[in-house]
Amino acid sequence: MFTSQAQSAYSTLQARAISATDSYIVDRLERALDEIIRNPRNTRPAPFQVRSAWANAGKVIDDRRKLAPQLSLDAPGMDDQTAIDGRYGSVEILDWLDRAFLSDNDRRLLHGLAAGADASVLADAEDVSVQRMRERISRARRTATRDYQASVTAA
Repeated sequence: MFTSQAQSAYSTLQARAISATDSYIVDRLERALDEIIRNPRNTRPAPFQVRSAWANAGKVIDDRRKLAPQLSLDAPGMDDQTAIDGRYGSVEILDWLDRAFLSDNDRRLLHGLAAGADASVLADAEDVSVQRMRERISRARRTATRDYQASVTAA
C-alpha cells in the first residue's frame, strides 16, 4: 500500500517522534505523520515528503494557536497561555538548530544566543574578548544561514 518513498518518510518522522519531548514538536510530528499516512502512494523523494509534511503541520498548528485566543477569550489563565505560546517560534528554530550541519562550538554558541545570552555573557563564559566573541557569532550565524538556505533549496 505504501510506496517505498512514503514509507521512508514515515519512518524518518517516526524516529523523530520517539525522541521528541516538547509538546509542540510532538503535536507537529503527529500532524506530519497523519499527512504521510493520508498519501501512502506519494512517490516524491522521502526528504521532500518529510519537509513538506513538517511545514504543513507547522502551519496548521500555528494557525490553531493564533485562533485559540479568539475562541476562548473568557477562559481562566488565558493571559498565561498566550505568554507561553509566544516561545513556539524559538522552539522551531532550536529544533532546526539541533539537526543543522554545524560544528559543536557553533551549535553551542547559537543555542546560547537563542537562550537570550549576548556577546558579553558568552565571552565571559568562554574567557575571550567581546570582540572575539562577536567574530565567532558572526561566523556561526553565517554558517547556519548557509546550511538553512541549502536545506530550503534542496526541497
